[in-house]
Amino acid sequence: MFARALLLVTVATGLGCGSKDAGKDRVAPDEPGRKPPPVVVPVPVAAPFEIAAPTDKLVSVGRGPRHACVVRESGAVDCWGQHLACHGCDVPPPADATVRRVPGVADARSISADGECVLRKTGEVACLADDKLELVPLAGLTGVTYVDPGSKCFVHGGGRVTCRDPQTQVLVAVANVRDAVAVSSDGSMRCVVGKSGEVRCGALYDPTQLTRLHGIPPVKEFALAGDNYHRACFAALDGTVGCFDLPDYVEPGTQLRPLGPKEGNGTVLSEPARFASATQLTIRGGITIENAEISMEALVNGHVLTSDLRGSTGEVPLLTDAVQVTHGCAIRAQGSLVCWGNNHGGVLAQRTTIDALHAPPTPVAGSGDVVDLALGTLVGYALTRTGVVLRWGKPDQAWYASGETVATPMPLGLGPHDLVEITADEAGRLCMRSKSGEVWCQLEHERANDRRLDQLDTETIASISAGDGRVYAVHGDGRAEMHLTRLWDLATSEDVALGVPVIGSSGMRDEFRCWMRRDHTVGCPQPIKGVEAATALATGWEFSCVIQRGDVACWTFRWDDHGIRHEGAELLSVPGLHDATDLAAGGDYACAVHAGGKVSCFHFDAKGEKLLPPVVVVDGGAVDVELTYGTAGQIEASRQLHGPDPAGETGCAIMRDYTVSCWGTNLVGETGDGSLVGSPSPIGVKL
Repeated sequence: MFARALLLVTVATGLGCGSKDAGKDRVAPDEPGRKPPPVVVPVPVAAPFEIAAPTDKLVSVGRGPRHACVVRESGAVDCWGQHLACHGCDVPPPADATVRRVPGVADARSISADGECVLRKTGEVACLADDKLELVPLAGLTGVTYVDPGSKCFVHGGGRVTCRDPQTQVLVAVANVRDAVAVSSDGSMRCVVGKSGEVRCGALYDPTQLTRLHGIPPVKEFALAGDNYHRACFAALDGTVGCFDLPDYVEPGTQLRPLGPKEGNGTVLSEPARFASATQLTIRGGITIENAEISMEALVNGHVLTSDLRGSTGEVPLLTDAVQVTHGCAIRAQGSLVCWGNNHGGVLAQRTTIDALHAPPTPVAGSGDVVDLALGTLVGYALTRTGVVLRWGKPDQAWYASGETVATPMPLGLGPHDLVEITADEAGRLCMRSKSGEVWCQLEHERANDRRLDQLDTETIASISAGDGRVYAVHGDGRAEMHLTRLWDLATSEDVALGVPVIGSSGMRDEFRCWMRRDHTVGCPQPIKGVEAATALATGWEFSCVIQRGDVACWTFRWDDHGIRHEGAELLSVPGLHDATDLAAGGDYACAVHAGGKVSCFHFDAKGEKLLPPVVVVDGGAVDVELTYGTAGQIEASRQLHGPDPAGETGCAIMRDYTVSCWGTNLVGETGDGSLVGSPSPIGVKL
């Protein structure tokens, strides 16, 4: 069962670009007189969940941005991920999901929350080296009882505090502190918790001055994160939990208080009652002028609650017995480990999802009457029966910026009404067709305004498709036209001379674009033999697929030094796919909808010579499937780790109940499930 789940996740993290013309042979969901179909809810494909054998239980876990480490009951330390630093190197260290034992360590007690420094049973501290998997002792530290989650400060048994100078890394004692029980630091500030619950804060570079923090109750847990700006959360002795902003600079001799709304406080902890009685807090993120992304996780009675500190509260599912939490990982009561979130550098110890954020099929909010679907690289669009266009994700290539995480109605500018069809190219540029045949597109430099293709003969347009900065319009008489969408105007166009009537086209890249003709044959840049009864067509980066009498067959394009070779391509049947009704292709993957509503996805082997057996991604209820590209960064990182296997893309399906379900990567909300979390379910780490 675990092997099957792992295989499903491999597919779910590697689904590619949309084929707009797939599924044109199916009955439209809003066809007059059609009986309402039964509501079929797809069974989500869960992330793999494996409990490590508790023969040597885990007692502490630390997680950095790209690596994680654990301490075992025996005192051993295991690490995985991209923990090595890169100072002036030409090639960054490779991602590594393999769990490795740190040599020469058998007396570890705990590890800092960022996975950098280990506290030994002797009270000494050692930290990971930059260039090898090795712990280097911090000379002069003795009798340590607590290590700062950011590994910058250390509490000694007598209540003293020592911090590392951020510039020189020299250890410096913090003056006038004799009662500390905990300490937390960020990029430029540290806060010390005393035995009474009092909190005192000061600049990390100035160990001589601490100022008492007024305006909060006595605390037992305190977490700090930021850089130029500071955000903090506390768990009080009375059971309450709160979060707030701190001034960017602690003015000596002045009273230090949390910033209020008038001072620009952006922190909102929604549903504070749910966080009551939290026993552990962890907070991570950077607050600078350019970046204000930050989040908090709290351990409450075995559950891990999450907050983005901007009004959104959630809970890590399937986890009810956590006993220790760091940001993105938790130790369970029996001593095993589960993690969630992204897998950058291999931090989840899962080779199948390296640098590709995984999400199982999840309904997209607010889309219960969808009749058409279009996907770009990091953005999804859905057309409702009332003519509203919903959008989620990020509608351009700035993947590092945040996007809409739920489906939101999109303003349509001056133009289109009575829409019946939408299509998007790989960059997310959207084109729309109205009932009267008008075609409107969002241009690359004018996304806020829709522009009509005035030169099209609007009365005869039968379908549209997009790709590579172009929109293709097929007329009812079989003529086809191409128009650019990358320019300020849409004056440039040309007829696509095919010589025979067509009914649709497919392909993001022009050199691989194929056409399905009215006689059910297919035209491509090279002859295709054996296609005589095509009812659906989908073209990816370097391959195409068709449905013929329910069977799915594909071929790859052949190259030589002069480009595409013109001899006929070999048609290969997809094993086990004989009842397909809809088809879509991506950068590396293709997916088909079965007559019963399942969605199966498949791809060629690494050599492009053999089609691998399809794997079910959605268990039922689908009527249409669309796929999108993965970003170049995701795909490259994946291939560096485990070769040319596909990875790093997203897919969506229209369901029988007129909703949309999406799966795959989730960098900027392109799965539309309301989060940016790649794996909302815990992933068991095999140790």
